[in-house]
Amino acid sequence: TLIPPFLSLLHDFAGSRPSMEIVSIVLNVVLLVFVVQLKALPQNGSGHNTVTKVQLAASPPLSGGKSSAATSLGEAFPAVNSHGEIILPHLSTSEDATLVLGKLVVQKGEVNGSKRGLAAQRINVSAATVWENLLAFDRWPKMIGDCTSTRVYYSDGKVFKVEVVVSVALLRIRTFVVHTYHAEKGVMTWNLDPNFDSDLASNSGFWHVREDTDDPNSCTVFYSVAVGLQKWAPRWLNSFIAVQGLPKAVSWVKRESEKKLARRTQSTGNLCSLGG
Repeated sequence: TLIPPFLSLLHDFAGSRPSMEIVSIVLNVVLLVFVVQLKALPQNGSGHNTVTKVQLAASPPLSGGKSSAATSLGEAFPAVNSHGEIILPHLSTSEDATLVLGKLVVQKGEVNGSKRGLAAQRINVSAATVWENLLAFDRWPKMIGDCTSTRVYYSDGKVFKVEVVVSVALLRIRTFVVHTYHAEKGVMTWNLDPNFDSDLASNSGFWHVREDTDDPNSCTVFYSVAVGLQKWAPRWLNSFIAVQGLPKAVSWVKRESEKKLARRTQSTGNLCSLGG
């Protein structure tokens, strides 16, 4: 579309946000497109994923020790601490059954005025295969539909600082994100880099890939995100990123991981054929 580069040109030319008149016109167009896209989203019973919506209730941090469970997401905030420990919500018996079937479970909530959501799904690939895709920041634009570009400007194998540009409806959003990978816990957390100006006021969350102890070729993927908007951003963007984007976030991981496994399986079969 022409809107994202147009906004960028205005920003560079004026040295500040576009005028309120232009912003008003653009946001009205964006809102119209957003409503159209919402109507096009598959409902329960259609599409490949069935979404289970429940209220968020937090459980103890994912760590070696024990701690008391928080009774709500608000009491559990933040969901990630400095040691890479995360707080996962309780899953009901029906939700566990939904995960076993490979269907998507989604939970929504609000913390300190920011929308927070969590999505979980069981995938029939190894945890190692999933992490190969999650850590391939340079290939995100090819794997994630809304991701326009990425640039890793620092990496030491555990901390990855990445400039990420995404397009939501007709808005172009640039963020500078610090990802911290805790391999031993199967967790990657992220927050905005305070040394750069991002188009979001806040952006934090985590990926957790839990290995299946009974099946090494399966795992369960958890994704959680909470965002805070700049004053100029439309209010619906908060809900769109933290809630509407949840199924998309997990679906690309599932799709790309299964494609990677299929390519490896095919390659192995071809080698066996060549061997006679």
